[in-house]
Amino acid sequence: MKLGVETVVITGAGRGIGEAVAHAFAQSGANLVLLARTRREVDRVARQTAERGVTSIALAGDVSKRPDLQGMVEATLERFGRIDVLINAAGVYGPSAPSRAWTSINGQRRSRST
Repeated sequence: MKLGVETVVITGAGRGIGEAVAHAFAQSGANLVLLARTRREVDRVARQTAERGVTSIALAGDVSKRPDLQGMVEATLERFGRIDVLINAAGVYGPSAPSRAWTSINGQRRSRST
């Protein structure tokens, strides 16, 4: 099945839901940028998805670290020129902000009513 999607970025792509999503988008013909904390796991998924004839880039990084995210975006734009879909399947472990507030990618504080 072709979705007409050209470039998909998937975090947490080394295993679990992220890995499954990577295989599904590879089957659809999308180019993939795969991010996971464990280099060995993300390299394995990139090799497997590339066997379907798509370009699959493996990046090791942590979604809780801004430089890793910036590097992921820069690598994607350099290689493909765009991001059509972003799938965040990565988990962040440890303390987190209350559910009523969070910080956006550009650092501005945002809040919502619950």
